[in-house]
Amino acid sequence: MKRESSNCRISAVLFPTRYIRTMPQRLPNTFHRTRAAAISALLAGCLLAFMLMRSGPAGDRKAPTVHGPPPATPPAREQASSGDARRHPALAIRTTAAASAPQPPMMVCPLEAIDAGSGERLDEYDATLPEFIQVAFQPPIIASATITLLDGEAHIPKHAAERLQHLPFHEGTVYGEDPSLGPVSITVEQGACTRLQVFVIGSPPPDAIACALGDGLGTEDITRLSYAAGPRAGQTIDNRSWGDVILLEGVGAEGEGWAHRTEGPPLPFGWGPEGCDDLAPVGSARVTVHIPNPPQGAPAWVGGCGQTKYLEPGNSSVELEVPAVPCALEAWRIDGAFRALSHLETVDPEPNAHLMVTLPLPEERTAGLGIQFRPGEEFVRITGVLPNTPAWEAGLRRGDRIVAIDGEAVGGLETSDFIVLGTGLEGTLAEIEIQNEDEPTEIIRIERALVDRRM
Repeated sequence: MKRESSNCRISAVLFPTRYIRTMPQRLPNTFHRTRAAAISALLAGCLLAFMLMRSGPAGDRKAPTVHGPPPATPPAREQASSGDARRHPALAIRTTAAASAPQPPMMVCPLEAIDAGSGERLDEYDATLPEFIQVAFQPPIIASATITLLDGEAHIPKHAAERLQHLPFHEGTVYGEDPSLGPVSITVEQGACTRLQVFVIGSPPPDAIACALGDGLGTEDITRLSYAAGPRAGQTIDNRSWGDVILLEGVGAEGEGWAHRTEGPPLPFGWGPEGCDDLAPVGSARVTVHIPNPPQGAPAWVGGCGQTKYLEPGNSSVELEVPAVPCALEAWRIDGAFRALSHLETVDPEPNAHLMVTLPLPEERTAGLGIQFRPGEEFVRITGVLPNTPAWEAGLRRGDRIVAIDGEAVGGLETSDFIVLGTGLEGTLAEIEIQNEDEPTEIIRIERALVDRRM
């Protein structure tokens, strides 16, 4: 074998390898830069020749000798046996190719399914949990992780496990949620995971009013539920999602409502002793409402069939998309503190039909009493009396309970129906029956007058 030339050795000593790249930047002028480039090329050639002489012919190369036993081949992951499924009947997981070889976890937790309603452990949970859950943790752990559920265990990846192990005193419970499954909790004790609980939507409470959704509808399609009749007409119905049904909360034994959707007209439904109607699409129709005498320079409104439309000043018509079921429409304007209402028009359209409805407003201005009120099942309670109004001058006060107007009971009336009884033409008399607690019934006659909202 030939020995490398002395020029190569001298160059390597004078110009160590770590300086070769930076030498051109260190020299101040072009001449030095040119000489440095030539030296760099010479060194590169010497290095290449040296490597070729050391390697020898391709046929003489030998594989490196390895001492000790050959590296062990990782055993294939065994499929869950029938015995495992019997030990964890609540958590029988379908195994796929992706789930059979997950990434090595940093933390493994025993897996429990918990009924979200009762809080009891579901040892015989008959549904199949997903193989992966995407959990977004709440503080103090700010992270999200894809957790593998396999053979009664939850495999938490390294980045999330490291954060869990840094909990104060290496223990605590962290809560998160999977967007499709629901709440998840992870309990850590002394840096080790003792359990991961998945809160499963089981059966709704026995006393709940559950409204099922029809084909093609999901809970995400329903934006709001409102009362369709009664003293709380138009107000929101308290509700919550429970799996694929909607539970009504704080409602009476029976009633009617509207389910407002992200797309399409509201859906009518009702509930009673036998349960709740399914929220299902019923088809839709178009209704064009015309007001022949719109207010001059003021807006008007059209309401009914679960919705309200605003007409800007100068407009006299509006089109509504309504469900193909019987429902009522009305129009109104604002006269001071009151609504001047048209008559109530009931429509019963066929699906995809187009109807025309005319709703004239009253010609006279609406007069009234000058009270603020809250409807109730047995009476209407006065919540405020406007100063310098007929009610103020007649001595009505906040807290008085009106049980009848002009001999007609007002308990259970909708807000609009009570307004119709209390308002009328200017100068007409209203006979108000007051029955406060522990006091005799009192009848007060009040002359209706124009009431300004600013009074």
